[in-house]
Amino acid sequence: MEAFVVVLVVLIGVFLIIAITGADPKPHRIAVADSSARLTLEEVVWINRVSTLRILAPEMAIYLAAQLQGDAWQVANAPLCATLLELNREEEALGLYSYLDAHHRREARAYSHTRSMALAIETSSTHATGLSAC
Repeated sequence: MEAFVVVLVVLIGVFLIIAITGADPKPHRIAVADSSARLTLEEVVWINRVSTLRILAPEMAIYLAAQLQGDAWQVANAPLCATLLELNREEEALGLYSYLDAHHRREARAYSHTRSMALAIETSSTHATGLSAC
């Protein structure tokens, strides 16, 4: 009987240790190369979806990117400036560009494949910094 109680106490102790150490209160964040952004694995999955949809279904990509927050929002929306310009939606592209931080503005300019898109972003960059955020 004593052996049964000892085994039961040990099992309860093991389960408590597993429960306490196994629970991660905050999701692990991964650093993004050449950026100060740190993303969770779930955010990386969403950003990959946005990147794929950017080419296949731009409207859906814009909608999904708008659902993200913080660093994930910045990373997902930087390439969407070029997508909006390709869709001849320059005003929306410049509005989105105005909300990007300095690093992601450079990224948005890098995604602009043609000279005219890069020129549109470059010429508006002085105007975009004056726009107020929502």
